[in-house]
Amino acid sequence: SMSNRTISVFSCPTALYDEVKIISKQEMISVSAFCRMAVKSMVQDYRNNAVQSEEPHLESASVF
Repeated sequence: SMSNRTISVFSCPTALYDEVKIISKQEMISVSAFCRMAVKSMVQDYRNNAVQSEEPHLESASVF
């Protein structure tokens, strides 16, 4: 379902994109799914680190 979704298009170094394509093919997921997983992981790490340092820089949002 594409409800509550935003299309995001961004540039990326070709070498990095090529690595993402290889991993996505190995894992049998789309490049989009890989990028969503990567961004979600970084956001969670950021929030965990912000909680640990007790400096929340972003307002919490229930996005996942």
